[in-house]
Amino acid sequence: MRDIDNNRRTVLQTLIMGALGTTPIAAISMAPDGPGTTPSPDPHRLLLSLRYGARDMTTYWWISGCRYAAIDNEMIPLFNLWVGFAYRRSRLDARVDQVQIRSRVLYTALDSDELLTRWLNPISGQSVEFSWPDPVTETYRFDFKKGLQRSNKTPTQQREDRITAVRRTADRIFLDEEARVQIFESPERDKPARRVYDRYTWSGPSAIESDPIGQFLPGEVSFMDVTDWSPRLRMGSIRGSAVAHCSGSKSESLAHFPTIWHRLHERNRLAPLSFSDRVAQ
Repeated sequence: MRDIDNNRRTVLQTLIMGALGTTPIAAISMAPDGPGTTPSPDPHRLLLSLRYGARDMTTYWWISGCRYAAIDNEMIPLFNLWVGFAYRRSRLDARVDQVQIRSRVLYTALDSDELLTRWLNPISGQSVEFSWPDPVTETYRFDFKKGLQRSNKTPTQQREDRITAVRRTADRIFLDEEARVQIFESPERDKPARRVYDRYTWSGPSAIESDPIGQFLPGEVSFMDVTDWSPRLRMGSIRGSAVAHCSGSKSESLAHFPTIWHRLHERNRLAPLSFSDRVAQ
């Protein structure tokens, strides 16, 4: 039972951190730019500045959207998603920065802004319980040429991360990032893996290419994923996939997050996303 619980925690971290933003990831490889794109000499350095923000300051992102069940080409809404990221970046040496990450994903019912702790799956009829642990700070090295690095591999995961395109207009830049993940029930990998596909499009002003130190520059993001059923959804033998579609923006502080984010934290006494603050006792 402990192994199952540990694996569920790994799966949840994947969905929050990679599927929804910040899983420990191996080096990102740059795929050829597609039609209408401009080759970027330093795509990882661009991702560092665009996604993780300026050095020596904390950058926040929020995204919101919906989790769907895709069955027989029909998209069935399940619940709403509210996701927050906090990134703190500092210099290690001339070629590597340190990136600290905190993240949280919350679910609300489709017809209310109440935090879901128990959810009735409308497809399988099964009852599902959700819990909301405090955010945990993860620390990584970000190599300007190789991307975000992790110190050890996860035996129950196999993943490939890529920057697939960099596109520019007169005053904006767009970067596409994708991840393909296989999640196994055990380190032995003796059963079929659950597959996860994530895709982000990050965008911001062209000035972000200069990577200004200590200067906040705005940004937007769109996100989608397609995954095999998570066991926690209790879909049983029903064939289909889980799909999320979300969008959001970069913020200088949590104060600029949507009102519902603050309301959910206040009502449910959730620990804040920020690095230094803690929930009052």
